Amino acid sequence: MTIALGFAYIWQVNAGATAGFTLNALEQEIEVKQMEQDRLDVTVARLQSIDSVSTRVQMLGLIEVEQVEYVTAGQGSVAINR
Repeated sequence: MTIALGFAYIWQVNAGATAGFTLNALEQEIEVKQMEQDRLDVTVARLQSIDSVSTRVQMLGLIEVEQVEYVTAGQGSVAINR
């Protein structure tokens, strides 16, 4: 009986240690993912800034629209006649 209880104790301690290592690894992975998310948030904020957008507009050669013309669709429905 003592030997069986000894094996059960060792098995339970081993299972607890394994669960602890797994939990630690997952906590480290969460920390890495949070740091990556923070880095990406900073990148998004930088790329959405007015200075960044203005620079990319100039690099692409885009110009400001001076006169806008709107097209209005007809009043009725349109279908293809086959």
